[in-house]
Amino acid sequence: MPAYGLKVMDKEKSWALFKKITLKQGQELSISSSVLKIGMHIVDRCGGIPLAIITIGGSLRLKNPETEWSSFLEKELSQIPQTKDDIIPKLKLSYDHLPSSLKQCFVYFALFPKDYEIDVEILVQHWMAQGFIKISDPNDCLEDVGYEFLKELLWRSFFEEVKTYENGNVTKCKMHDVMHELAESITPSEFDRRNGIAEPIDSKTCHVSFYKFDLDLVQKIQPSLIQAKKMRTILAADVNGPVVFCMGNESTCDEIVVQLFWFFTSDGELTYAEIVVRLLSFCTSVGDGESTCDAIALNLKLLRVLDLQLCGIGKVPKSIGKLKHLRHVDLSYNGFKVLPDCITRLHNLQTLKLSRCDCL
Repeated sequence: MPAYGLKVMDKEKSWALFKKITLKQGQELSISSSVLKIGMHIVDRCGGIPLAIITIGGSLRLKNPETEWSSFLEKELSQIPQTKDDIIPKLKLSYDHLPSSLKQCFVYFALFPKDYEIDVEILVQHWMAQGFIKISDPNDCLEDVGYEFLKELLWRSFFEEVKTYENGNVTKCKMHDVMHELAESITPSEFDRRNGIAEPIDSKTCHVSFYKFDLDLVQKIQPSLIQAKKMRTILAADVNGPVVFCMGNESTCDEIVVQLFWFFTSDGELTYAEIVVRLLSFCTSVGDGESTCDAIALNLKLLRVLDLQLCGIGKVPKSIGKLKHLRHVDLSYNGFKVLPDCITRLHNLQTLKLSRCDCL
């Protein structure tokens, strides 16, 4: 376990932090001394590490101290070897107490590099595309529920705030290195994060991400990628030049989520396109914005989320109306003047973003 330079607090400060998280104001006065001693033992097992105290305290904050603290200490925390440097097993206990929906959202971040800062809006779109966010009330908004998920994970210190608006809404977040280590340790066989590595992908891999991605890498890993029958997610970033990336019809994957970050120069300016897709097979290329839309409509029939900001789209093709499963579309920062009538036939559409479409 690498050293992360975590600061250690003394017992008094550790106990004060634990109480602040787990107990309501004045609640300490109504709790028996024996239960408070159990709480102190729990804090002692955290080794004075704030991150461990916060995450474990967060998992206990809705539990009854009189009936559940003792069980947590004896049946769970006491089973972990008391080592000075390795706090991952302690943090894993907090993860175990998360609702299943939050567990999925947390572990998914293992696909991103350590210290990676991500826009909250994009992260929530990832969760939506993966199907992590469920709603029972049709009046609820998936994005709003996703943001509530994030706030809960932030409160429990599974994520960290990076940037917020004046109203307090978090706009960008990241994950502490130790938490990232935890996310990687939970399902190591399912996640594979690459940094220019061209080794074959394991057939058991479900989610893979590529950084420093290029066309040579595509050719080298494509055969093993097709054989990865459980593959659901592909993230590719830092792509230089137009990309043709094909899963092909040989793939028997039940469902794949693919996200490509395309970076290429047009008239000396950096252009950006991002696609989050849910599909059975994938084959498309990057060119001008309109042909990209046509290619998407032709090949990505089950697309749920489409983000084509800054793609130089002068005209939104009618083919977008064929994407009947679209829920979220972002066409911001493009130069088209009208939207085709077929947009009104996208009956599953929940969000349509048109920021800075000044010609519209």
